[in-house]
Amino acid sequence: MNERTLSDSTDASEKLQPAHQKLEQQDWLVGKKAVLEQLMAEASRVEQVLLLKGRPSKQFREIMDACHDAGVRTQWRDARWFESLGPAGKQGVAARVAAAAYLDGESLLAQAQDAPLPVVLMLDQVQDTQNVGTMVRSAWALGAGGIIMPKHNAAHLGAGAARAAAGALHKLPIARATNLARTLEWAEQAGWQCLALRRDAEAVSLWDMPLRFPVCFVLGGEDKGVRPGVAKACEASVWIPLPRESDSLNVAQAAGMALAVAAMRQAGR
Repeated sequence: MNERTLSDSTDASEKLQPAHQKLEQQDWLVGKKAVLEQLMAEASRVEQVLLLKGRPSKQFREIMDACHDAGVRTQWRDARWFESLGPAGKQGVAARVAAAAYLDGESLLAQAQDAPLPVVLMLDQVQDTQNVGTMVRSAWALGAGGIIMPKHNAAHLGAGAARAAAGALHKLPIARATNLARTLEWAEQAGWQCLALRRDAEAVSLWDMPLRFPVCFVLGGEDKGVRPGVAKACEASVWIPLPRESDSLNVAQAAGMALAVAAMRQAGR
């Protein structure tokens, strides 16, 4: 195993693609009025707003101002991309909307201490929606307090993630944080034990690592694992020993095992 997740993850990253290719039609809110109303009513669900390239920016001023106020990223796309969204795409405005609202990281950590299993998963640039949906399902089933993701460079929690989560996406608290390292620093000051699941020179076997609740497990993206700057903000690194030669665990499998170990430790086993 190398220094990716805790074991490697071999899943391919899911990047932003035209709606007719990878992202599903129901994940997009299309049209200037609909997008503006969503930004005004519940901006926390808006992950990104796309605008038609080549059209004068003054036509989008109200949308751009609302995005700026809410901290929502905007990008430009060509007319062909908007054609894939149907007739309303001609307005040149579309928002990628999450299936559930997001909290901020500190609010989630504060309430997660009272969860049946006071454990939070922090996902460092995990891109695959199926993986995230599976982790949401496992976390909810085992009583965990929630999941924290970065505000940018993270999986979209739309219809695909909702299916993988089997109903848990609307139940488990999910947060987005602008800076994961700073959120980890806040968590440690609040009494959380923060552990990065990655194999490095100083990593300790998860089997041997004493857990001190509440616990935050940090899992890295499918490609690069936990970034060094994020890992540095953790108390320690832990890894899952694999006695047989293997291509290693993907990030969802690793998260499930970490949650199960935490549940057993909490039960005194």
